[in-house]
Amino acid sequence: DGIIRIYEAPDIMNLQVWRQTGEIIVNNFGINCISWNKNPFDPPMIIVGSKDATTSFTNKNAMKVQNIDTPAISTMENANVNISPEEKYLSIYVFRDSHWNLLSQLSYDSLAGERIEHKSAVNDVSWNPLNGRSYHLIASCGKEGVIVWYLRFPKEESGIKILDAKRISSGDVTIWKCGFNLMGTLLAFSGQDNKIRICKGGYDRNWSIVEEFEEEDAEDEERRNKKMNEEIMLKK
Repeated sequence: DGIIRIYEAPDIMNLQVWRQTGEIIVNNFGINCISWNKNPFDPPMIIVGSKDATTSFTNKNAMKVQNIDTPAISTMENANVNISPEEKYLSIYVFRDSHWNLLSQLSYDSLAGERIEHKSAVNDVSWNPLNGRSYHLIASCGKEGVIVWYLRFPKEESGIKILDAKRISSGDVTIWKCGFNLMGTLLAFSGQDNKIRICKGGYDRNWSIVEEFEEEDAEDEERRNKKMNEEIMLKK
């Protein structure tokens, strides 16, 4: 339903009791992923990756209903979804003054003149711990591949400063999952081609693929395990 609900345990010794402390209305499409800012010295922050019009469960249900009842009417007009060409699918929210507020919708104009942003659904986000850096490191992925964001939150300002953004190309492959190692020096991501790629970040903020391997089919794994068991039995 495009709403994030925040819960808190009043007593950390009793994690069976949780109470809702906040609610964030993000959009009409729905939400794919979230990740917390893990720096304890910042106010609570959360980054949100949204669905788009083609992946929204709400929109698909509305389209099905319209197709059954009034097939001659445009389904998109009757889905009650506000679609804007400027829709942003990656947003950061911050908890200030007892409320959750939109801090920024991520988009970056590179020195080469390229607009780096997600123009469709964001499938996964990963907010790496600060680990002594002077900037935050966030990875997001979707149809556009993987984007690594370099962010800073100036103490004297209430906004956000995007230092840089790097796009890791994956060809025409949609990326579904991404994640850093603890120190933020390695980034792994996987997509619809069943391949897992591991990238290493340099001091120049460029990321290069250092390892790539394909996920094994379940049948191949079962066949390999069967062969291994047969070899063990023969040795006995």
